[in-house]
Amino acid sequence: MYRLWVAEFQLQKFKRQFREQHGIQISFSQKAIERLVHRTCETKQPVLEFCNALFKDYQHGLHLLQKVPKLGQLEVDAEEIDDPGTAIERWIRENYRESQK
Repeated sequence: MYRLWVAEFQLQKFKRQFREQHGIQISFSQKAIERLVHRTCETKQPVLEFCNALFKDYQHGLHLLQKVPKLGQLEVDAEEIDDPGTAIERWIRENYRESQK
């Protein structure tokens, strides 16, 4: 319970920093939060540090998403915690498809 509360607190900070840095609103499903808690317990990393490392290699994809007009909120699910590259690729496809309509 305590770890979940700490994780949610650190995720709020990460989401704020992510929005400020990339101009993109991001949210996490409950399953993603649970996966984060599990993964950070395994790696012994704080959630904020883990999330920063998770998304740091995807600057190009995030830059493409910044150019999408009317980009909504992106939701991270448990699968994206394990493979953020696939998530970013999917978000780009979905959002560019929407912006072409």
